[in-house]
Amino acid sequence: MPKNCALCLQERELKNSHIMPQSMYRAAGRAGEPFESDLIHVDHMRGTAVRTSKQLKQKLLCESCEDKFSRLGEDYFARICFQGAGTFELRGELHGLTPDEISSGRKM
Repeated sequence: MPKNCALCLQERELKNSHIMPQSMYRAAGRAGEPFESDLIHVDHMRGTAVRTSKQLKQKLLCESCEDKFSRLGEDYFARICFQGAGTFELRGELHGLTPDEISSGRKM
């Protein structure tokens, strides 16, 4: 049953979208000992919080927007994020930047 896509707001059939990019689940899984890197799923309606390795999904985006997120954001972000010892391209890029914007008294 079609609903409105959260990105384009068009009424379309929604895909089962990952709440967090799939590559980030893999990165979290490499972070430490078994279960140490599991995410905490908080269910406000039930008042519960449980540790889980389950990749959370929700009917959120249409196929076109899901594809845009993947091609124009998630794929690039996954390549420049921490990939293991000595491979963290984004860190290098951030260290090369000079703070130049003031927000609430802090340089950004």
